[in-house]
Amino acid sequence: MKFIFLLLLLVVSGSFAFSYAFADVTIVPVAGSGAPGCESSGCYSPSFVTVDVGDRITFSNTDSAAHTFTAGTPGDGPTGEFDTSTMMAGNSFTYTPSSAGNIDYFCMVHPWMIGNISVIEAAEVAIPFTLSVRTDKSSYDEGDTIQITGEVSVLYSGTPMSVIVKDPNRNLVSIQQVTVDSNKKFNTQLDAGGSLMNEKGTYTVAVQYGTENRSDNTSFYFSGTVMIPTSTGIETYVETEVGSDTIVIRGATDRLSPNVALTIIAPNGDVISIDQVSPSLNGEFTSVITTGGPLWTQDGIYTVIAQQFDSSAYKASSEIYIKDGVVTTEANLNSPTYPSSAPYGTDVVIPRGTGVPGCENSNSCYSPYRITVDEGETISWYNADSAAHTVTAGTPGDGPTGEFDSGMMMAGNSFSSKMYSSGTIDYFCMMHPWMLGVVSVTTSYTPPSYTSPTSDSGKISVSGISVSYSITSGKLFSIMPDVEAKSLIVSISASSDGSITLTLPRTLIDAKYGVNDDEFFVLMDGEEIDFDEKNTSSSRIVTISFQKSAKELEIVGTQVISGPSTYTPPTYTPPTYTPPQNIPALPVPSGTNIVIPSGTDTPGCEESNACYEPRTFSAGKYSTITWFNSDSAAHTVTSGSPGHGPDGEFDSGLFMSGGSFSHRFTDDGTYNYFCMVHPWMEGKVAITRSGVTIEAPTTPTTPTPTPTPTPTPSGSISVSVSNSQYSPSDLVTVKVSASKSTNVAISVIGPNQDSVVSRSVSTDSSGRGSLQFKLPESSQNGSYRIDSTATISGNKVSDSVSFTVKSTTARISITSLQPTDQQGNVVSSFTKGKLGFAKIVLSSDSSASSLVTINLFDSDLTSLGIGSFKTTLSSGQSEMTLSFFIPNDAEFGTGDIYANVFSDWPSQGGVPLTGESSSQVRIQ
Repeated sequence: MKFIFLLLLLVVSGSFAFSYAFADVTIVPVAGSGAPGCESSGCYSPSFVTVDVGDRITFSNTDSAAHTFTAGTPGDGPTGEFDTSTMMAGNSFTYTPSSAGNIDYFCMVHPWMIGNISVIEAAEVAIPFTLSVRTDKSSYDEGDTIQITGEVSVLYSGTPMSVIVKDPNRNLVSIQQVTVDSNKKFNTQLDAGGSLMNEKGTYTVAVQYGTENRSDNTSFYFSGTVMIPTSTGIETYVETEVGSDTIVIRGATDRLSPNVALTIIAPNGDVISIDQVSPSLNGEFTSVITTGGPLWTQDGIYTVIAQQFDSSAYKASSEIYIKDGVVTTEANLNSPTYPSSAPYGTDVVIPRGTGVPGCENSNSCYSPYRITVDEGETISWYNADSAAHTVTAGTPGDGPTGEFDSGMMMAGNSFSSKMYSSGTIDYFCMMHPWMLGVVSVTTSYTPPSYTSPTSDSGKISVSGISVSYSITSGKLFSIMPDVEAKSLIVSISASSDGSITLTLPRTLIDAKYGVNDDEFFVLMDGEEIDFDEKNTSSSRIVTISFQKSAKELEIVGTQVISGPSTYTPPTYTPPTYTPPQNIPALPVPSGTNIVIPSGTDTPGCEESNACYEPRTFSAGKYSTITWFNSDSAAHTVTSGSPGHGPDGEFDSGLFMSGGSFSHRFTDDGTYNYFCMVHPWMEGKVAITRSGVTIEAPTTPTTPTPTPTPTPTPSGSISVSVSNSQYSPSDLVTVKVSASKSTNVAISVIGPNQDSVVSRSVSTDSSGRGSLQFKLPESSQNGSYRIDSTATISGNKVSDSVSFTVKSTTARISITSLQPTDQQGNVVSSFTKGKLGFAKIVLSSDSSASSLVTINLFDSDLTSLGIGSFKTTLSSGQSEMTLSFFIPNDAEFGTGDIYANVFSDWPSQGGVPLTGESSSQVRIQ
């Protein structure tokens, strides 16, 4: 995390421009004064000037930024003598004072810019300015109160007195801003001792009244801190319980002062907590910390550091293990996260640990191994393992037979299939071929005959399931399932504009994302349209408005059943699984950078870091890295880690034996990746600015995969997109090529394996087709996959293509806005005459230039100050603290703090990057 601390209106070093010219004068802003830093040497030139009544004062903007010259102060606002409004570069404004007096002025755009004009009568002599400061004693002991007083000869309205105390080594001990009263006097105090005042010696008190040429200093002697006789250093430890979100930090030290600084560091090195505690009389100290929230999201080892001095004897640390925001053990930290128990209605469970061989020895890879159902009944499988699996009809030796196939089921997902014909169906997991199961289907199932509806409302039988309907301004002819497209085709005749309402049982068609409901897609004569939907636990009720002459409506879901299958089940022979022995690796095509070796689908390769070869690959920025799967099993190349899951940078999806995957790296950095099917497989890509850029192979050689018994389809299909990278809100054009008049189902899968778009397209007489869809504005960065499937000559064929989405605009949010003290501790009130602090925490998904503004108002909505900071936010969280001087005339009551983030000053074309955030603080 990046910490930025700003102390507004305080001066440090340098010299101010000061003029005693009694004649016409020109005042200009110092170059670069549009950013903080000029206040120590003067943001205007000259910053302080003395003129006669009637002299002409010209304000000229010679800076590149816009400014104002406004009579008044940042704390009290404009006083009305003059105001240039926003003055662009090169413009001027003239003011002639008509009466004597002191006029403070400032820039309303950049409130750290302040100046003063002293107007005197022509015969009047300017009063020389003097300033003095003193302490009530010359020497102090631990616990004494140090009284600091002083006076000035000339009162400058609205200008506070800065009081700075430094130790004998010139280190900062205290900074305060106090008000100079109407008698031209000021006073403040501080306690001797503490964490910042512990050295014996002479301390310096320096005061400054707006500018360095109005300053004075004095000194005092401090006798040092009290020490316990023994000297053994400091120790600390942590008390907590597994599953708790509360940490108790305890420790002991042999010194009563200074305070002990407690720092907590996250696994990635970010400082997430800083606190100070005072030891008790016996040297013990305690602090209670609550975990969770945005700063505790990373799983891993958090370090607690207790420190009192620079010496190693006074610095101790302890470690604590955090997972999912609560305390855990070291053993549980890296253990896989399993889904919850199977949902109600599950028939077969995929148990934990089946992603590695062993369950086949007891026929427990699916539980139960054999399930018996009647014709027409539906079986539901649930994946209770941490790895992805499939439920695929067929055997490892002969391949899929087509009765059912779940596709890849992630942890916690379910799959259901209806059994139509009696017989025995073997099934297996395509990812882990040792996993076998059996379905026995008994009795006979006769689907009801189809009767075309004859009225405007009633019921229609679809695949033996009753569907209620009502239609206006038209007639319903039929509802037919399209299993490949996972849709229902509704044929109608529309005499005029009308609507149809269908009550669709979930056993016929449904749309699911994991275990949650997803939305249908509805097409009218091939064009997507809006519709209304109401859901129950057993049905989905859709109301679709149609236009005159409409003929076909298509309702697309994620699962649909059809009528009875015509396949003849094979004679059952209990299958056996034999682990592959010495399977030769496939030849690696030219242009390959990283190889997935043979045999990596079973654990063991991780012991020698050989699951990807090489495990770590280095290249230059803009390189295209290519992976090749020479193993006999399917794998993925997914950015992220097994413990935290995918991070969205790239994802190959599932690619089979002999397949390749390429990704172009446009940013430098280190990218960890793993196989989602076999989570023991991990690799790393290191992209550096100085590395050699690797271009994508121009003529890749496709290796010959190991022959399988699966018959070769008589047709083929291909899918492509026009670009390899898009931004959110871009229009994506998908092109398909297949046999003529072929209905092709298109699914777009996002980085989190969620469905983004589901469509269907028909090829023309030349075998080509295309469709377009618009990426949502909120699209996540990462790799997207387009899957296309079709049935050609009775064979199911498919093809896939990938593209990436990368937002050009950083997503920035205000995580928190809080009133604090100078150490960053949250407070509920600010005290008049003292400094108040506002801490803002920002979150950004990438590096971005930004302008942060914070405004403080009292209960009368009077502005007490405007703070701003222009910076480049880094990826992750950034913390900034700005200070405000609370004037004595501020209104008592509840004040408001407002924060905004812009790309730049609005006058320079900047736009808001966040919504406005607010907080409240009591002013007393």
